[in-house]
Amino acid sequence: MPINARSPHVVQVNDPTQTGSKIEIDLWYYTGTQPLTPTYTLSKLIPAVNNTDTAYNISPYIREYLLHKFTGNNYATNQFLTDQYEHVNIEYRTYNFIGGVYVLDTTVTDICFDGYGYYEERVRLYSVSITLALLATHVPKIDGYIPCKCEARR
Repeated sequence: MPINARSPHVVQVNDPTQTGSKIEIDLWYYTGTQPLTPTYTLSKLIPAVNNTDTAYNISPYIREYLLHKFTGNNYATNQFLTDQYEHVNIEYRTYNFIGGVYVLDTTVTDICFDGYGYYEERVRLYSVSITLALLATHVPKIDGYIPCKCEARR
């Protein structure tokens, strides 16, 4: 699912044995090639021994990389496709800091736009520990995420 960089896109790294985490972000333009070294590298230690969750908002870093060419018109003057610099490719890798060594956790590749996301995006039903009763009669499955109205029942 594309990342809309005007809304927060938070990447969480959590392992019960980690003492910190790191995220490496590669950004490149649509027609370019992936860089050999990360565009950004962010790291932090865990907040407390009983709270090993670390979170990174990567949206500001994506927005820094997007370019918008302004020609003086605030409307389309032709029917050409969006300029290649107005969206970027991203690959980010998360690492757990365990025993003084960074261990690769996940790798995600996606495309980013300078847009807003919906509130309902990224509802991960498989990570919720309570039973959900769907109020909708038809729920389309989109890329592993299901936008829906839900109510919790125990």
